[in-house]
Amino acid sequence: QNPTKPQLSETDLLPYDNSVCQVIDDFPVFGTYTVDHYRHGRCHLFALTMAETLHLPIGVLVDEHAFENGLGEPLWALVHAFCHLPGTQGYLADAKGLSLSEELRDEYLALANEPGELIGDEATALLTQWLASGLLEDYLPGERKALARYVVAMQEIGLLPNCKFESKVQHQEP
Repeated sequence: QNPTKPQLSETDLLPYDNSVCQVIDDFPVFGTYTVDHYRHGRCHLFALTMAETLHLPIGVLVDEHAFENGLGEPLWALVHAFCHLPGTQGYLADAKGLSLSEELRDEYLALANEPGELIGDEATALLTQWLASGLLEDYLPGERKALARYVVAMQEIGLLPNCKFESKVQHQEP
């Protein structure tokens, strides 16, 4: 077993709907971080890596009035980050795999006071700005490569069906 490549197998998957499976929440992705960590708290890192690896547009769900500054002006907060999948019918992807877009939005936007969504370059710019300013946690050493390998493993086991895109890292040795 190669410790640098996630060993996804059918026992790590749960049926989601008639044509899609998802990875179990406690599957280890990097060190002690599991799928659940990359859906809640580190989703921005997973979305950025998946987008870079598979050339996909990012989507972010935000709360446009999560906090107020000292002047009473609303401040945004990240609710969830994921990737859009061209060529799929209503699915989005995060560390768990594919989810129906309506269900994923419902799950996360229930937490927001004033929900909003950004897509593509706007979403990437927001995440990049928040990372640079320290508002979001940055990658740990080795984490970006581990996430890219996990994305490729997801693709290889068929968790990203009907998607026609090339991976930058798929043909590289670990």
